Amino acid sequence: MFFKNGVKLFALLLLLLNTSVIAQTEVSGFFDVLSIHNNPDASAPQFMINQFELDISYAHQSHFSIGTAVAYNYESENMELAMAFVHYSFDGGPGKHPRREETYDHSAFQIGMFDMPFGLDYLSFASIDRPTVTQPLVIEKTIGGWNDVGIDFHTFSGNFKFDVWAVNGFDEGIGLGGNIRYTVFPFLEVGVSHSSDIVEFKERKDWLSGVDLMVNTEMFQFKSEYLWMQGVYEGER
Repeated sequence: MFFKNGVKLFALLLLLLNTSVIAQTEVSGFFDVLSIHNNPDASAPQFMINQFELDISYAHQSHFSIGTAVAYNYESENMELAMAFVHYSFDGGPGKHPRREETYDHSAFQIGMFDMPFGLDYLSFASIDRPTVTQPLVIEKTIGGWNDVGIDFHTFSGNFKFDVWAVNGFDEGIGLGGNIRYTVFPFLEVGVSHSSDIVEFKERKDWLSGVDLMVNTEMFQFKSEYLWMQGVYEGER
């Protein structure tokens, strides 16, 4: 009897745990189906899956969360890792699924592969393999949807936002940089970004800098950004 009750209790706890995990897990994604016809090389018309992406994130209470994304590359016909990170918040906060956009005050570390919080439009990165969706021109012609591997520390407090990171960068060595944003008025935000590739702390290779401002009202939104760099063009050296 004790054994049977123990099994039932274990099964109930497992069910509750699974329910809790499912409740804190978010799954999303997309795929493109393309129809190709009237090809210049006179090949037969065809349908194809251009890209398929699956995104999974899990938030454990309000401090710890993870996120990952895998994408299908039709050219190599393989699944590739697009994003994988661990996010730990020191202050807790609402159990949101980071890190598309975090609006609550907190300080946190992020480790893994993630979109780099450089400038205005890093939350608007589009997959470079999607022919029907384009990303902002300033991104396409500069950092090119910068996704990197490393560690990032950020803190948001009132009108002030601060990011600092150490990642692979565009060249050899380590890419060191940061992003500072300040809300001057409820409708006006300004920002400064910089990142340099440092080789053994003796030599600076490629680097990029930027300044930006954003005006956001109920009627319209205005963005302006100026980037300048050395050795980086369209996300490459």
